[in-house]
Amino acid sequence: MFDGEMIECASPLWCAAAAGHLALVKLLVKHGARVNSITQTHSTPLRAACFDGHFDIVRFLVTHGADIEMSNRHGHTSLMIACYKGHIKIVKFLLALKANVNRKSKKGNTALHDCAESGSLEVVKVLIEHGARMGVDSYGMSPLLTAAVTG
Repeated sequence: MFDGEMIECASPLWCAAAAGHLALVKLLVKHGARVNSITQTHSTPLRAACFDGHFDIVRFLVTHGADIEMSNRHGHTSLMIACYKGHIKIVKFLLALKANVNRKSKKGNTALHDCAESGSLEVVKVLIEHGARMGVDSYGMSPLLTAAVTG
């Protein structure tokens, strides 16, 4: 019996991915858990693993069909959240799989805006090496201006 609170109507797979429980993720997928299931805010198990930096789970989910371009209700992809959180190993992995480095969220920001906001210079360099552009978001903010404003 589950006695905790549900997060955004998240699936057991989403919860296991977010918590970093690779063995449980494998078991759930083996028994038919959908790797691209979404929460109320359209977060996926892959996105949850990217947020918390669980590289082994990210790799497992992708090899089992997780869509790296699925986004949440704000239009943020797994690459964007990995960039924002500064998880360089995940960022490099997703870019090697041809994640769209210049995809825009609903507010017009890109992965470059996200890592500029959080201050990960290493991620910024990797994104630029992979063709990230310095465009502005819906508020007229470039990644450089975003970095300056957020410190």
